[in-house]
Amino acid sequence: MVKKILVADDEKHIVQIVQFNLEKKGNYEVIVASDGEMALELIRQEKPDLVISDIMMPKMDGFEASKRIKAMSK
Repeated sequence: MVKKILVADDEKHIVQIVQFNLEKKGNYEVIVASDGEMALELIRQEKPDLVISDIMMPKMDGFEASKRIKAMSK
């Protein structure tokens, strides 16, 4: 079974490194968000198994996105 991982980061080179390593290591589908707001929308749509998030992003930082993700799971 393919696990879906959301990588939220505004630095394209960081996303590429993380995506490359995850896809190389296993059976993962990587989806990408460039800010916290986009991450929340993708979580609603794609329902990833794991979220890897940067802290400093535009529009909504990783701390706020994490709080909202936690609230979504209640």
